[in-house]
Amino acid sequence: MKKMVLILLAVFVLFGCSSTPDSANISETEIPADKRPGQGEALITVNRIQTFAGSMISMTIWVNDEVVANGIRNGVTTYIVVPKGEYTIQAGSTSVDKGNAITFSINENEEVVFQATPAMGALAARFRLNEINRRIINQ
Repeated sequence: MKKMVLILLAVFVLFGCSSTPDSANISETEIPADKRPGQGEALITVNRIQTFAGSMISMTIWVNDEVVANGIRNGVTTYIVVPKGEYTIQAGSTSVDKGNAITFSINENEEVVFQATPAMGALAARFRLNEINRRIINQ
């Protein structure tokens, strides 16, 4: 039993304290054709950075407390087309661990880019979201 506790403690220390790489410049990437917003719509882009900490935990994204993307793996970029307006976004591994909430407004033909960085807890991963870019999408 002591051996198991020591192993779990070592895993939590190693994964919980590992550093994350600098964000990739996803603001310059091309938006897939099927994810481009239409008239009156905008785009929320969430890049889950690729890191060793939390790599086995899938991420869920909530917009206005509704699940909009589920099962996002390490290093994946997710595109969410929404009507222009005001939104609150969160990311986590469970509905209890949604992470920080960011409220923002988005205009027609605008893209807001967020970066999700995992932070391991005792039972789940919490993802820290940061807005890293905004741009007007050329039609």
